[in-house]
Amino acid sequence: MENPTIDPSSGETKGPAENAAAFNEGDATNVAPQAENKRDFSVTESEPNEEQPELVVSEKSTETPSEEMDEEKSEQPDHDEQKTSESDEATAVISKENWKNLTAEALVPIYKQLSQSHEWMHKNVEIQELKDLFDEKFNEEMVKAKTAFLESGGNDIDFSFKPEYKNTIESLAYEYRKTRRKYYKDLEASQKANLEKKQGIIEEIKELINVDDNINSIYRRFRTLQESWHNGGPVPRADSQNLWQTYKHHVERFYDFLHLNRDLRDLDFKHNYEEKLKIIERAEALIDLQDVIKANRDLNMLHRLWKDDLGPVAPEHRENLWKRFQEATKIIHKKKQEYQKNIESIFKANLEKKKNILNEMESLTVNYPKDHKGWQNAMKRFNELREAFKEVGNVTSNDSKATWKSFREVGRTFTHEKNNFYKKQKAEHKENINQKKALIREIDEILEHDNWDTMSNQVKQLQSRWKKVGFVPRKIDNQLWSEFQSKNNLFFERIKSGYQKMNAHEESVYNEKLTFIKNMKTADLPDEVEAYLTFVKEKWEAWQKMGDLNPSLENKINEVLLKAFSEGVKKSAIPAKDKEAVQFECNLIVRGNNGDRLQEEMQELKSKISTVGAEITQLENNLQFFSNSSSENPLIKEVHSKITGLEKIKEKLNNRLIKLKRAKKQLAKKDQEVESSPSEE
Repeated sequence: MENPTIDPSSGETKGPAENAAAFNEGDATNVAPQAENKRDFSVTESEPNEEQPELVVSEKSTETPSEEMDEEKSEQPDHDEQKTSESDEATAVISKENWKNLTAEALVPIYKQLSQSHEWMHKNVEIQELKDLFDEKFNEEMVKAKTAFLESGGNDIDFSFKPEYKNTIESLAYEYRKTRRKYYKDLEASQKANLEKKQGIIEEIKELINVDDNINSIYRRFRTLQESWHNGGPVPRADSQNLWQTYKHHVERFYDFLHLNRDLRDLDFKHNYEEKLKIIERAEALIDLQDVIKANRDLNMLHRLWKDDLGPVAPEHRENLWKRFQEATKIIHKKKQEYQKNIESIFKANLEKKKNILNEMESLTVNYPKDHKGWQNAMKRFNELREAFKEVGNVTSNDSKATWKSFREVGRTFTHEKNNFYKKQKAEHKENINQKKALIREIDEILEHDNWDTMSNQVKQLQSRWKKVGFVPRKIDNQLWSEFQSKNNLFFERIKSGYQKMNAHEESVYNEKLTFIKNMKTADLPDEVEAYLTFVKEKWEAWQKMGDLNPSLENKINEVLLKAFSEGVKKSAIPAKDKEAVQFECNLIVRGNNGDRLQEEMQELKSKISTVGAEITQLENNLQFFSNSSSENPLIKEVHSKITGLEKIKEKLNNRLIKLKRAKKQLAKKDQEVESSPSEE
């Protein structure tokens, strides 16, 4: 059979296989990684029409697919990534800043959790950083312990400091290293087994061409072998290039042999064409990415998708697609080469940027703010500088260690001073709170004093002293002010209401009613309208039986009772649509003996009725503009609906107004009877 022409990057064949079915989606996945080109991330591709021998490119081939970098990195331990990606290191450090506030002993359980987690392979950098931080903190603790030992009269040669948690973390570190060694040993054995398995699959695919059997059975066997290949796992890097090229070559030969239905192959061609267009668009978008390293990594991944996960496209599209993909690849590679040429100057510029940021951060630790607002501004700027420091590009390894050390030190210094400020401020706030509580106790004593009505000036002095007390957090200050203000109001209300003129009986009634209101607030409230109104009427009758006060004070304390009823309505489970009506009935019951308040509510209702009536009139006038319109017009329906709703509201308000008028007439009749009773005697 004539050998097909193979494009080693795209997995596409020209020649006799043009009418054969292509790979389905995912037919060439799980390709093992190739050797890494240390000088460049470029992909060297042969021309689409280059003839290939049956034994395709060996492991020493000069072709280096672009995905090699990603594949190799996926098999290396995470600490290799740390050497090539300072940005990863920055992210890890910043996300674990709270570790530095812990003791060495407190870091042990965190180390245990990370080193024994299922994702330990991806957390190697974090684990190493945590161990370094533990060693640093342990050394600090050991120095402190040794200093204390020597100061207490101990001999240097007798000093020993190895707590249990030190043994624990050493044991954990040993187990972690042992686990890593076993993992990579098992990985090597697994890759060798996968290599043998895939070599066997290639031999079976070669034999399918010579099998004298039903074509459908052969194809099903071929698909099974493909699935086994995809699920076979990675192989050693030294063998992956040659193995994949050999596999691809024999797959292409099989498609040439098979001559699958053209419709099926065209459908697969269409799918592969659409997916490769998406890959090209993603590659072209990487051209504008500022992070050159990331752009090359993403490009490697796209090349792997192109080569390993997708099959061929129709012959007329192959060359154009590949050329377009290569154009984007060359531009990105050129940017990478320019980056590598100027790497020293870039590192130098990045180092200068980091030093400038560190200098500005250190300037914030020279003159610390004196108040809360100043600290808030300083903290905001400090956090901005921290983020700017993280966003600066790579520097050399030595410079990186030095700058990160300075970064952590200035952070610790700033945080320490900030904490000291707020600890001191907290103590000041506590003292201010105690001063305000003392003022509240003083006004309590005035209210209990026998001659409290002569102490107006003293109360005013307390108010002046209150204003001079220093800052207190808003939430606590609001609570204290509410208590202080209520006691001040009580003092002056007593003076205005004539409270000082009450006799012993009236004072007893007044205190009894205050206790009554307090107890009612904690009572179980009915959840139904009628039951709640009955509850209010019963309470009102009990209230009236307690006795009378002078009219001014009586009206004020009645309003306090009404407020308690209103709060009960809000807290109850009465349906929301009925709460307003219940509130009105409560007002009517309590204010039925207060003509002035009844008159105020009547005026308020009349105003509402007038407003609703005006709205109805306006809507009715608007309907005249639609005299010739159909009654089915949605706009006309909406206007009629609004008018109906407003008429119901007006009717409800009129009913309430009638009730208020009746209550006022009854009160007037009662007052008249009271006035006429002395003359009848």
